[in-house]
Amino acid sequence: MMVTGAQGSSYALTTFLPTFLKTERHMTSVGTGSYLFVLILGAFFGFLSGAYLADAIGRRNTFFVSVLGSW
Repeated sequence: MMVTGAQGSSYALTTFLPTFLKTERHMTSVGTGSYLFVLILGAFFGFLSGAYLADAIGRRNTFFVSVLGSW
């Protein structure tokens, strides 16, 4: 259930963020695209590191590390 919420919030953020940056922060399309690229790249490497960490220390401990890192 928690992962579904995290995925849903990530989807909502990546669809809402370009409009927000363009209208409220007056960034160009290239600027918002660059910002999204960094966000997506970070998520990709986060998924990869989470997978390797889960193999190394287990899913429960990986979840605990993720909670501490998010906090």
